[in-house]
Amino acid sequence: MISAMELRYRLVEDEDGLVVATRIRVAVFVEEQGIPRELELDELDAVATHALVYDGETPIATGRVTVDDGRATIARIAVLPDHRGHGIGARIVGMLEERARQHSATVAELSPHYYLEDFYAGLGYRRVAGEEWVAGHRLIKMRKELL
Repeated sequence: MISAMELRYRLVEDEDGLVVATRIRVAVFVEEQGIPRELELDELDAVATHALVYDGETPIATGRVTVDDGRATIARIAVLPDHRGHGIGARIVGMLEERARQHSATVAELSPHYYLEDFYAGLGYRRVAGEEWVAGHRLIKMRKELL
């Protein structure tokens, strides 16, 4: 449950931030959803910008963005279960989109679980052709023009 303290949002590009983000991702993707750790953690973590959200001093959510040749890939959006449903994920996506714009990205892409399509559509993403199965999870492709 979110405390009365104000939530703090920040972008990080350092090892300490990555360690905190990894703990959240392991809790959500590996422990909760059963995605193998070796698929969840990859070489892009070292070059990505990570977003972290804190409730007081407790880290509760994360996400990351990489930018390559004008295309941003937003990924690994994870909010701990007790903190879902409060707009935290949407705010993380917005932060990562802004970071992508700062790095001259004109489009953002992501590959969420199929059941999150409406959530991302509400943020301006549209589904595009293609989907894949990863560790028993159906992922779709979505895209948004960054203006």
